[in-house]
Amino acid sequence: TRTFGATTTNFALDCAPAPFRAASALPEVIYTSSGESYLHLPGVIMTEKAGLRRYLLPDGLGSIRQAVDASGVIIGYNEYDPYGNPIVNRQSEIVNPYGFTGEW
Repeated sequence: TRTFGATTTNFALDCAPAPFRAASALPEVIYTSSGESYLHLPGVIMTEKAGLRRYLLPDGLGSIRQAVDASGVIIGYNEYDPYGNPIVNRQSEIVNPYGFTGEW
C-alpha cells in the first residue's frame, strides 16, 4: 500500500505461472451483427442472444468441444481429427463460430 496525498494505491503480487494469468484485466467481449455476444473468460466462452445464454467449453488446444446451457446440459459438441478436420459436428440450438484451435 502506498499513499500519495489523498490517494491510496493497493498493490498485489501475482505469483501464478504465466499460463494461468489473465491476458488482460478486462474480459474480451465480441458483438456480432446477428445480435450475439461472446464473453471470453478463463476456460469458457459465454454466448448470449436474445437473453439465451450458452457456454462454449474448449479443450487444451482451444477447440470448442462442448456447448452447454445454463443448467450444464450438453446441447452440442464438436470433434476433430489430429489435422483439424471435423469428425462430429452436432450443434443444436447454437451456432459455434469457433473451429479447430479456437479459430473464428
